[in-house]
Amino acid sequence: MHQDPEYVAVHEKAETATPTNLQQSYMVCELPQKLNLLFSFLRTHTTSKMIVFVSSCKQVLAHSTASAGRFPARSGPNGP
Repeated sequence: MHQDPEYVAVHEKAETATPTNLQQSYMVCELPQKLNLLFSFLRTHTTSKMIVFVSSCKQVLAHSTASAGRFPARSGPNGP
């Protein structure tokens, strides 16, 4: 027998679904400038927490290969 599903929410009692201090940004640039602008931005915001979205697994591999050795590894609660 299946039980009724239980509703689970991380911010169930919060007034908004996202933190009020969350800042979302984007930049429009020409393709040849894309990696240089991204790395420049990352270098000037080393103390910020951020997520960079890309559109494919191939881009993830290209970005991680291009950035290897350019940025120091940051360790978190679960290691580097």
